[in-house]
Amino acid sequence: MNIPPRDSPKRLSKPLRFTNFRTRFRNKFRYPSGMTQVEVLISTVLLIVVMSVTAMMFHKINLVWKDIRHHRIATSELANQLDVLTRISAAKIEAALGELEPSKICHDALPAATLSANLAKDAIGDRVDLEIQWRSGNDTGRQARPNRVRLSGWLMGGKPE
Repeated sequence: MNIPPRDSPKRLSKPLRFTNFRTRFRNKFRYPSGMTQVEVLISTVLLIVVMSVTAMMFHKINLVWKDIRHHRIATSELANQLDVLTRISAAKIEAALGELEPSKICHDALPAATLSANLAKDAIGDRVDLEIQWRSGNDTGRQARPNRVRLSGWLMGGKPE
C-alpha cells in the first residue's frame, strides 16, 4: 500500500469540516429569508386599514377642537355682554336689551350667530338671561344642528320686591 506523505497536497484536497449537531439541524430546517406574496399582501392591507383609521380619527379630533373653539368664543361673548348689562341701571336695561348684537369677532367666528336676552325677576333681584345660538358647520351633507350657550347675571342695582 502506497501512503502519501503527510505534507502531500493530494491528501488534503478538500478541507475537513467539523460541525456539531445544532449547526446541521439549524441549516436543515431554516426558513427562507425572503418575503412571500401573501406576507406582502397582508402587510399592505394592515397598513391601509391603520392609515384610514388614523385619518378619520384626526378629522374627528379636528372637528372637536373646532367645536371647543366655538364654545369658548360664545362663552366669552356672553360674559362680555353680561358684564356690560349688569352695570346698567334698571331704568335703562330695556333699551339696552333691544340694541343687543353679537360683536364683530363673534359674528365672524360663529356662523349665523344670534344673540337673545330676557329680563326676569326672581327672589334675588332682576335677572338677565343671555343666550347665543349659532349653526354648527361640522355636519357636512346633513342639516346643521344649532348650538346654544346660556348665561345669567343679576343687575347690581336690583332689589327683591
